[in-house]
Amino acid sequence: MQAHGVKLVVPEEVIRKYSNDIRPEIMTLEAFSAEVKDLLS
Repeated sequence: MQAHGVKLVVPEEVIRKYSNDIRPEIMTLEAFSAEVKDLLS
């Protein structure tokens, strides 16, 4: 995913279902929402 510029976005409670080595690459839905709001303001 990273090589293609794609980021996985999931709700925070779902992140713990992924292995520890991939978690840093996952963005929470809340963080994504905040980033979009910042971009639009």
